[in-house]
Amino acid sequence: ETFQILEDGNPEKVLHPGGHWADQGANVMGPSPKGLCGRFSTWRISGKPVKVRLVNEEQAKELGSTCGRLALDKELARLSEVDVRTAVGFQGDSMPPGFESADIIGMPVMEQTAEVGMPGDCYRVKLRLEGRYRRVEWRKLPANPSQALEAASYRHSYFVTGDFNFWNFQELEEVPAEGAGSPQHMRCFRTEVQLHCDGGFLQVVRDKDWDQTFYPEEDAGSTASRLLGPDSYGMGICWHLCGKAGDIFQIDFRRSFPSAGRDERSVSWSFVRNASLDLQVLARQHSYYIVGSWSDFTKVESMSYHQAISSWSAEAEVGHTGCAYFQLLLDGNWLAQVYPSIKEANFRVKHEICGPDSNGTSRYWVVSKQDDVSPGDFVRVFLEVSGGMPKAIRWEKCHTNQ
Repeated sequence: ETFQILEDGNPEKVLHPGGHWADQGANVMGPSPKGLCGRFSTWRISGKPVKVRLVNEEQAKELGSTCGRLALDKELARLSEVDVRTAVGFQGDSMPPGFESADIIGMPVMEQTAEVGMPGDCYRVKLRLEGRYRRVEWRKLPANPSQALEAASYRHSYFVTGDFNFWNFQELEEVPAEGAGSPQHMRCFRTEVQLHCDGGFLQVVRDKDWDQTFYPEEDAGSTASRLLGPDSYGMGICWHLCGKAGDIFQIDFRRSFPSAGRDERSVSWSFVRNASLDLQVLARQHSYYIVGSWSDFTKVESMSYHQAISSWSAEAEVGHTGCAYFQLLLDGNWLAQVYPSIKEANFRVKHEICGPDSNGTSRYWVVSKQDDVSPGDFVRVFLEVSGGMPKAIRWEKCHTNQ
């Protein structure tokens, strides 16, 4: 479980660690605005068995870089049965005997005694305040029949997400487990999805929490792929639905919690039928949002729809540099970005409008001096849609902030 702490219940006063998935004893930061610390700076209570990977001081510095962190995260995802942590065990760039040529992932791993937690176990979290000293810690509570009953009464929900629903959450409905050989306590969830184009990508998320994502071991996985999660290591790693635009698939997600304590999961799908696809009708269920440099890309603002011109619009403020950078988001979702095919695009320069998808990193539209604007000016951005999808973009200077 991951968590942050709110001072006085105020989401603009968040106490948080300095990084993602921090252990107890990590430095307590804040209180910070939610837009500053985000949702990734969290503590994590892990019930998995613990192993510690011993690295040297130079490797620890490498882990501070994005590349080092991503490389290790991918390895941790493959070892999802245990919780692998890192600790500095060797000075400088020295290596232990037998590991002279090892990279970070190849460094020695040691067992560490820790309490193993299972779904339904309860923990007590404490925030200790002693002057300027602050510490967050937790411990597992003894089994309590009343708490077990309360935990058992809480039922998690599961959702499918993918490019077929623009990375929104579509709930899987629980259905009776089929087959006489179904494991004890098996729960089965089901829904249908329709592809918008040839092929589709799929993940399963628990409780609409991206830190509880289920995904295959390799990208574009099949039903035979090993299932990993729930965790936050699955960004961009999906199952692939082989089909044509309009194809409808039945998705089944099964999860069991047998008395032995083993968590068995599976994802499968089957073709149902092909049906006509009306993107214009589908688009009525969605809205567009704008996010830009005027809020350091922290504030996602809704756009207004103008039926007469089939367009969405919103205002953007020109910053002190004389420029305004922005993207558009379908339903305010960062995995459904609408962006230009080139960097720092202007609507007067020929380019394609891409998305909605998650591939818009570092691609923004920019309002600049060629638009006859100055710092503090406002422009109104118009996104024209056709058949439910983005078609054209433009903007014009406003005389006042309306």
